[in-house]
Amino acid sequence: MTTELGIGKQIDRCMKRLFDFCVAICALLILSPLLLLVALLVRLSLGAPILFRQDRPGFKGKLFTCIKFRTMTNACNATGELLPDSRRLTAFGRLLRSTSIDELPGLINVIRGEMSLVGPRPLLPQYLKRYTPEQMRRHEVKPGITGWVQINGRNALEWDEKFALDVWYVDHQSFWLDMRILASTIWQVLRRKGIAQPGHATMPEFLGASAACEKDNLVPRKRIVIIGAGGTAREIASTLRSINRIEPQFEFLGYVVSDLSRLLPRDSRDEVLGDFGWLQANRDSIDALAIGIGSPAIRLKLAAELRHLLPCIEWPTLIHPTAIIDLDSARIAEGCFIGAGVAATVNITLEAFALCNFGCTLGHEAHIGAGSVVNPGANISGGVVIGTGVLVGTGAKILQYLHIGPGATVGAGAVVTRNVPEGLTVVGVPARPRLMGDLPPSIQQEQYQV
Repeated sequence: MTTELGIGKQIDRCMKRLFDFCVAICALLILSPLLLLVALLVRLSLGAPILFRQDRPGFKGKLFTCIKFRTMTNACNATGELLPDSRRLTAFGRLLRSTSIDELPGLINVIRGEMSLVGPRPLLPQYLKRYTPEQMRRHEVKPGITGWVQINGRNALEWDEKFALDVWYVDHQSFWLDMRILASTIWQVLRRKGIAQPGHATMPEFLGASAACEKDNLVPRKRIVIIGAGGTAREIASTLRSINRIEPQFEFLGYVVSDLSRLLPRDSRDEVLGDFGWLQANRDSIDALAIGIGSPAIRLKLAAELRHLLPCIEWPTLIHPTAIIDLDSARIAEGCFIGAGVAATVNITLEAFALCNFGCTLGHEAHIGAGSVVNPGANISGGVVIGTGVLVGTGAKILQYLHIGPGATVGAGAVVTRNVPEGLTVVGVPARPRLMGDLPPSIQQEQYQV
């Protein structure tokens, strides 16, 4: 099995290398007039040399010469030392960076096999000694002209956030993920956001994990308990770990269930702290709660019960770092959960305790009602309004501007082409009403153990 996995990885690398080489050659040919024009403008505005060359660590930390268009002058202070980057960066250079045109000569590095089209950005050699072992994993793949970081915040992110996203890419690298990143890069370039942090040409120097830890230790973490002990609860716990790797925010205490006698073998029994009596007895030692239940009806029932039981408790919204969401326009209420790889465009609304599981997509102006659950891979098109307590099955699709009534269920893989009334269950392609009594009892409703 290990040998087969090794061969599979080698095939993937060969295919990625072939794709990179072919695309880089074609891109250089197509963009050659633009490259010649930019080269001329750099020569006229900044002088020689036209290209900026610097050693950067690549695959396995091996140094190579990274090539870019120059964007800064060589201005020095009275002692002959170069001025800070922010003072040497010209208006023309800032334009090149904001449009990422300065990166285009890197296609030569791709042709040479030193870089890939997609991968973690190559950083300075002195950072190698400052990485933690986990951060060093970003060098398990070739560096890229664009990457997962570039479509998830770019230089608006902190260093720890960037490294966590780099490592996530290393663990999830695939051809289709690369295609998604390349397509999203075009949109990010047009938006021209996250180009630099305030007061810097790009980013402040990375000083190492120890400096970040000193800062983190000053901020107390919220002590959080997850309600439930099944698969959904474990996904939330995994998201807490991912959030903490970027910026420590939570101290996960464990799981709490309503009835200990109903725990199943597949539940995380070893980490269960107790039942709701335990919550009451330890209320002063808990800062926040999250509901790890995948049933809309149970989510709403528990939310009401626990709000009464613990009126002062916090219900944070938990968003996996790999989710792509326009947070500037989004309206997300308390207690929501957004899983790994969720993609949402503009003006989405999530009411309290809504759950969007991994890999689902939400179109513009999509509205998800309180306690509703959108399962993995479901596609909610633009303008869709989902009522309170709705269950959308795995891989289901809801076409634009439709309304799904409160308490309705959309079956797995269903394609909804019409409005769904309150409390109705629809299945199939196209989705049609189906009475619950017509289904075998074993699949009338998926059981979610609290």
